[in-house]
Amino acid sequence: MSYEHYHRGSDNGLAQPEQNHGINSIVENTWSRADAFHFSPGKDSSAAHLPGLELSGHKGDSASLSNGEQIRQFFESKGLSKEQVAGIMGNFHVEAPRFDPSQRQLGGGPGFGIAQWEGSRKRDLFKYAAEHGMPADDLNTQLNFAWHELQTTHKGALKALMQTHTVEQATNVFEHKFEVAGKPNMPARVAAAQGFYGQGGTSFAWAGGTSDRLG
Repeated sequence: MSYEHYHRGSDNGLAQPEQNHGINSIVENTWSRADAFHFSPGKDSSAAHLPGLELSGHKGDSASLSNGEQIRQFFESKGLSKEQVAGIMGNFHVEAPRFDPSQRQLGGGPGFGIAQWEGSRKRDLFKYAAEHGMPADDLNTQLNFAWHELQTTHKGALKALMQTHTVEQATNVFEHKFEVAGKPNMPARVAAAQGFYGQGGTSFAWAGGTSDRLG
């Protein structure tokens, strides 16, 4: 089964599918170690078919935290619930596997970063980075810019997100109000979010250690 990673087009707002045929190469018996993040989806979760859920560190990491852990701590520090944070992370992971802040849209499209910003929002990201003396492809820069958007141009998204109570609700609201993908592949986003939240969406498993084996 191939995984279609959709991105928004720069002109008409519609997502364009891009094939990633590496999903079936995920090792069946073990998962990579996550320094500060414990991914534990249920046996039947489709999140098992998403690439990169071992969450190794990428550019923008602090010396001791994985990208996933940085994102979790950032949004929790803003007062969001664990369900809401997981919803954000499920979306960001589909946009940029392993939360890579230097991720560019596959196929040469305009999308960039953990939210695959493009158009005027991408320009605003680079402007924000320059004004704050930070690189645009830094995770901390992008997290702060995302929060800036949630406080200004996308404050309606934050208001709606704060009213959610489940992982699925949070994932859907964040996509519809913040990401606004043309073809968002919601099952993948929800499955990833539930995996980040914990086994069956009932416990928040952020502890360090080796990720659970599937099957």
